Amino acid sequence: NLGRLLEILAELRRDSQLLIITHQKRTMEIADALYGVSMRGDGVTQVISQRISRDEHTTPEQAADELANA
Repeated sequence: NLGRLLEILAELRRDSQLLIITHQKRTMEIADALYGVSMRGDGVTQVISQRISRDEHTTPEQAADELANA
């Protein structure tokens, strides 16, 4: 099922921006950017973001295909 979801996401991302909330590693691996919220011990929250750099020859769709076939 996850492989099918990744294929659908690869199709949708060509014409759309997607926001997906997940802890699934394989889903996060196809992202262009990751965002998270962390809470310190004193209760203060902080938003964390990370852009994902890829090999210049690997597109997100190719990454999704590789993960779907793994």
